[in-house]
Amino acid sequence: MESIQKIIEQIVERPTDDAAYRAVLDTLCRRFRADGGILLYLDGYHLPRMATSMETASRTVDRATFQAIAAAASQGRGPVEILCFRWQFLSARRLVSTKGDEVGFILLGRGGTGFTETEEAFLDYVASVVAPVIAEREAIAREMRIRAEVEKSLRHSEENLRTFFSESRDMIYSSNADDCIASINAAGLALLGCKDRFEAVGRPFSDFVADRRGREAFLARIRSDGFVDDCEFVIRRPDGTEAFCVENASAVRDAAGRLTEVQGIVRDVTERVRSERELWRTNIELVEANIAIKKTQALVIQQEKLASIGYLAAGIAHEINNPLGFLRSNHEFLAKFFRTLRAAWGEAAARPEALAAIAEEKDLDYLFTETEALLAESDSGYGRIMEIVKGLKDYARAGEGMRVAPYDLNKGLDSSLVVAWNKVKYVAEVEKDYGELPFIEADGGSINQVLLNIIVNAAEAIDGQKRAGKGRIALRTRAEGDSVACSIEDDGPGVPERFRHQVFDPFFTTKEPSQGTGLGLSISYDIVVNRHGGSLVLGTSPMGGAAFTLSLPLRHRPARAGQGDGGAGGSGEAQGTAGQAGDPEPGAAG
Repeated sequence: MESIQKIIEQIVERPTDDAAYRAVLDTLCRRFRADGGILLYLDGYHLPRMATSMETASRTVDRATFQAIAAAASQGRGPVEILCFRWQFLSARRLVSTKGDEVGFILLGRGGTGFTETEEAFLDYVASVVAPVIAEREAIAREMRIRAEVEKSLRHSEENLRTFFSESRDMIYSSNADDCIASINAAGLALLGCKDRFEAVGRPFSDFVADRRGREAFLARIRSDGFVDDCEFVIRRPDGTEAFCVENASAVRDAAGRLTEVQGIVRDVTERVRSERELWRTNIELVEANIAIKKTQALVIQQEKLASIGYLAAGIAHEINNPLGFLRSNHEFLAKFFRTLRAAWGEAAARPEALAAIAEEKDLDYLFTETEALLAESDSGYGRIMEIVKGLKDYARAGEGMRVAPYDLNKGLDSSLVVAWNKVKYVAEVEKDYGELPFIEADGGSINQVLLNIIVNAAEAIDGQKRAGKGRIALRTRAEGDSVACSIEDDGPGVPERFRHQVFDPFFTTKEPSQGTGLGLSISYDIVVNRHGGSLVLGTSPMGGAAFTLSLPLRHRPARAGQGDGGAGGSGEAQGTAGQAGDPEPGAAG
């Protein structure tokens, strides 16, 4: 019994000392006069471990070794060899806790004589008493190790929190229920403009804010909700300077639910607010500049349109003068015929019986026949003049801003051709291949300006070759799903490769300074792509020259900001216009 008491004391007194198990084995070996002993046990984490009378401490073993030793211990009392032990006689006991869980095994061995029945019975008793003690010891050891790890983790966390509090670049503070500052870190002192903590601790937080009512509302929300997120306010320092801040705070309450403390983190966002203000100021300036640019752009477009009309004015005047010439001549003949008819009418009234002789004398049949012919010819002349005027009116009908309305692309081509006719008729034959098109939503005056630019450009390209005969310009239209397309092709020299990526650049031109502004194609691109959401591309005509293809959606949809920037020159076959060699500009435009 003394031995058992000693064994239990050795285990209990040193609950975390693995060497305690060797002391147990030493005591058992002396009591049973054994040559050696092994203690197999499961530790607090249910991992197999082993202690021997030859070692100063226990060591971890794998499951397979544990099971092999346990199997050897259960084979009987004959000769046995376990690890480094060679025993003639073995006495082994399975250790079971009071809960019935397996704790491990005790093995004692000796070589001279076997174990007596008394010794075997006593070893049974030792095993029954020691097993629950070992189980309890390992449970306690596990709890102590866990506690030590938790305490270590807590110390580490506490150190981290202390470092976080002191080294944080944001203000961290706590205040009591009356909002008096109780603790504050170095960043908070700097933000409040205090030299040391004595200037801040004990003072109401509201002493440092520009809006005391705002702070009262903040505290009301803390009391009602228990937290406040992203509260914006202004700190006013003792020196009069201010800082824009954002605070996240939470409430600490006692068991009765009363507010005892407010804990908050305050971030200085002064630079961000200044940057946002500057950004807003810049945005306002950009908006104002954009409005001015749009006004200027509208003015430039209108001036470019008027310049194009002025450039073609001489030809238009000639086109109108031709019918005006024979209309004036016809008018003189009609006036002469009218005087003759009046004289015949006067004679017939005086001598009714001589009407037939008067008609023959005055040759009234001829007069009536010629009058009808003159009237028909005059009607044709008036129609031609009206057509020219209508074309000019359709072309020029666009002032400042967009005027979206139903638009017929085929009629737009005809109107533009009327305006450009004096430029075209001497250098090219015009072929029309119009498809059946629906009306689209567009600013007709602007689209007509684009068409005129391209048609004149094609004519100038052909005229620049100084060829003997006339060239060819083909106007083709077609419907394409939810859009309509127009191709203007010519048999001129085309656009040289080195200029293809520049044809839509503002102010790009190869004409003489007095012959072009370099804005025509840039404005055309802006009208089609940016203002109508269409496309404008340059290709090669089957006739050998340039092919300019314009596509417009059925429903007006201006391009998004930044999409297809006007003047962003296309490259290669992607974008461009029909034009003369080395000159991508239509008429007075670029």
